[in-house]
Amino acid sequence: MLGLTSFKTPDLLGWFLAPRQMNSNGYDVYDQLMPLESRNTEIMHPSGGVPRDAMAAFAMSSKAQRFKILSIFEGFLSSDENGVIKTELTLPEFSGRGRLFAVATSGSRFGNAESMVQIAREIVTEADLPRFAAPGDLFSVPVTCFNTSDEAKDVTITLFTEGALAAQGADKPLSLTASVRAKSNYVWNVKLQATQPGTAVYRVKTDWKEGGVDKTYEQTIEMPVRSPFPVVTLSGSGFFRDGETKTDLSAAKNSLSSSVVGKFTMAETPLAELTRAVNFLANYPYGCLEQTISSAWPFVVLPDGLAEIDPLLFQSDAVKRKLESALIKVQGMQLYDGSFARWAGDGEPYNWGSVYAAHFLVEARKAGFDYPEEMLNGVLVWLKQFMASQPAIPAAPDYVQESVLRADFTTKAYAVYVLTLAGEKPLGWLHHLKENESQMWPSGRIWLAGAASLMDGRADALRELDNVQSGVAGASEAPSSPGYTLESEVRNSAQLLSLWSAVEPGSDEAAGLAQRLLSWGRENKWYSTQENATVAMALGRYILNSGLGLSADGKNTLSAELTDDDGRNIASFGGGKTTTLDVSDLPDGVLSIRSQGNGQGYYAWTVTGTPIAAPKPEKKGMSVDYIWSDRDGAVLPKNEPLAQGTEVVVTLVITPSLPISDVAVSCLLPSGFEIENPRLLGTGESEPYGLRRDMRDDRMLFFINNIISGPRIVRFRVRAVTKGAFVIPPVAAEGMYDAGVRFIGNSEGSVVIR
Repeated sequence: MLGLTSFKTPDLLGWFLAPRQMNSNGYDVYDQLMPLESRNTEIMHPSGGVPRDAMAAFAMSSKAQRFKILSIFEGFLSSDENGVIKTELTLPEFSGRGRLFAVATSGSRFGNAESMVQIAREIVTEADLPRFAAPGDLFSVPVTCFNTSDEAKDVTITLFTEGALAAQGADKPLSLTASVRAKSNYVWNVKLQATQPGTAVYRVKTDWKEGGVDKTYEQTIEMPVRSPFPVVTLSGSGFFRDGETKTDLSAAKNSLSSSVVGKFTMAETPLAELTRAVNFLANYPYGCLEQTISSAWPFVVLPDGLAEIDPLLFQSDAVKRKLESALIKVQGMQLYDGSFARWAGDGEPYNWGSVYAAHFLVEARKAGFDYPEEMLNGVLVWLKQFMASQPAIPAAPDYVQESVLRADFTTKAYAVYVLTLAGEKPLGWLHHLKENESQMWPSGRIWLAGAASLMDGRADALRELDNVQSGVAGASEAPSSPGYTLESEVRNSAQLLSLWSAVEPGSDEAAGLAQRLLSWGRENKWYSTQENATVAMALGRYILNSGLGLSADGKNTLSAELTDDDGRNIASFGGGKTTTLDVSDLPDGVLSIRSQGNGQGYYAWTVTGTPIAAPKPEKKGMSVDYIWSDRDGAVLPKNEPLAQGTEVVVTLVITPSLPISDVAVSCLLPSGFEIENPRLLGTGESEPYGLRRDMRDDRMLFFINNIISGPRIVRFRVRAVTKGAFVIPPVAAEGMYDAGVRFIGNSEGSVVIR
């Protein structure tokens, strides 16, 4: 780990004597000659600004702790009269070299030292398991026992498997006794099989005698066993009144593997129907700028209201870590000029995403959430620079140039709203953009109307919008794909509802938008992070501000009992409190909500897991060809055995039916393969603009900004490392913001590695 991270032992002398930056900032005065707008706000600086270093990207970790990192910190220790410090360190099972280093102080003196130490036993046993597995995989595990002593040893090795792993043909722990020669090793090959999704635990116990004394060495390895099929979420919702309402989750639960997660919620208000949105955002796996912000936004800005949906979720460590890391990840994407990149590590500003980040930070400030103030100040300065800039029109077909121009005007309209929300009044920009409304996508008109309504304190500008202008209720002007500004009817409707809730939450227009969004939710039309975040915010605010769901006299007296097929009580509901249950605690069969009293209640459920059977192949808006070849380009049939150590070039050919944007392609690996990471070998090439790859233990992910015309070809290399027979998962792809673009390939059978 020290080598991979280039971690250096602290150098105290170098630290104290290092050059320090002057405690001052530089400014230019050129813009004083001709102000661009009011002196009441910071303005853009034509000569440049103060650069800011980006923070490191936040890394996600796997649930199964495969490797135990040797990293121990002892804190403060005192020496004896001879300056000697003695302490005992409890080490994880580890064989190799480690670095021991210390920093010492005494009065005004200080120093540091380091030493490499060899950590090893006379007898060490290592099991070479794959990094992951899939149910049904059968593989060979070499268990190697090393004898580093000067004499032969009789060694007994016992293997235990727990969880999702079993030894082939054995119903009890496997055991072997062998004589291992001095300075030599002994290899025992064991066949194991992954049985079900979950965490597999593999324990190796080694017994021997050393100087007539019995010695024992035990190593525990955790290995994730993941389904070869993509995770799916199923959901449903409805309402109940005085009487009996039935619902059945059995079909959804039984179609997924045993390790399903989900919630069942009952509430007095439609907040219960936001369960699917909240859980979707809490568990979303990717992390570009928009996805990071959207996944955290409702939790940051509307915690009290959404906590009513699922109090346990909001109190969980996972959500707390998500909130703590969100701002760190967002700050890691901020560039020197105050704008934000699409992904951590990118150097190009993402204009719409930067305005979205500014909106998030302004809302976080209004909600009293703690955030780095300089991050907001930097992006507000950039907003003014962006407003005065000309769009970069690419050398592309006319329809692409038109989309870029529309996106620029739309994003600038959004920036006007964010500046207004931040307390400014950019009237000049508001009037200028109003004259160019015809060159915007619908959301731009929504934001301009929102800015005007916010300044005026009334909803006149919002009332001037019709359905065509705002891009809701089936308007035909919205782009064919979400494009640069992530347009969609659901998202635009949620934006509009948020604006109505801010100025006139009791209006008929707001009620109609809320009912439309709830109806789309019941039809599973909340698709992307953008849609789920804006819907959660809009409905959450509207319901809390308008009192939607209360009876006519303001009192809801409805109470209910949730019972199973046999009439046994599972949970009670009433008294204005939300009832939330884990799906795993619910019995199979039909559930009944037996209610009485005045008013109306709402229920919703979500179930997330991996399908038991392979999903049906699907091709909608694009196709993906999945090709294996050798280093010379010769195609390798997937049903023919491969020799251990073979390098395979995987080629994915993504062919769109029409221009598409923001595509995620997931290629899960067969378990016996590992990705060849060119970055570790120093041979990696820079990625072309608009393409990002994410290498993980069990899959390669590609994120593609746009595919305008023709196929897009991406490649990566894998190596066959483990002997056995392994399931080949289907390739999956999706438009992250477009429900009409998705692909699931055929299950490819299995591959044998010899």
